[in-house]
Amino acid sequence: MSFLRPRTIKITRQTMAAADSGFGAGSYSGYSGAVASSETVIAESLPANIYLMRTGRALNTDMPGEAILRAIYPVVFSSPDPSLVDKEDIITDETGVRYQVTAPYWSSLGYSCLCERLEM
Repeated sequence: MSFLRPRTIKITRQTMAAADSGFGAGSYSGYSGAVASSETVIAESLPANIYLMRTGRALNTDMPGEAILRAIYPVVFSSPDPSLVDKEDIITDETGVRYQVTAPYWSSLGYSCLCERLEM
């Protein structure tokens, strides 16, 4: 850990069994979203920087009291395997908070990705 990367992350990938459990009202009973027990570890103990960035409008903002802006978390880290996959990879920080990778890319600071926080 360092001043630029004070956090520690683990990167996992969802298996197809967890992600491909069916569609529709009659087939959702076996699906429970991104489940840590059904993920494969890609990398762990990586120093990282995670910060909050607000961007875009939330979906379905017609409801009273619903948040207007979505919270996006940029995560910057160095990785020996920079092949993250949108919507399949999960980043977990040292406190157990999980983020779904939505846009991985290279930057001048290292490997970066935009993430959305997963509900517990």
